[in-house]
Amino acid sequence: MSKYTLAKTQLEQLMDEAVNQGLKQGDVIEAMIVLAIQESIKLRGADDTRSYLQYEVSSIGSGGFHEIQRR
Repeated sequence: MSKYTLAKTQLEQLMDEAVNQGLKQGDVIEAMIVLAIQESIKLRGADDTRSYLQYEVSSIGSGGFHEIQRR
């Protein structure tokens, strides 16, 4: 199983649980992003995390194919 398959499966389960708990899925995604960034900083360091996030954010809304979609 790839790291993206594992993460996607967990995210789908989390979204289902958000609905079951009456939470907005977007709010839960936001919390997940914040927590994931904090964990990444602990594991990879701030510079590595910042670089990775800048790369991912730069592909959002640029039109056409997004790097994120490859996963």
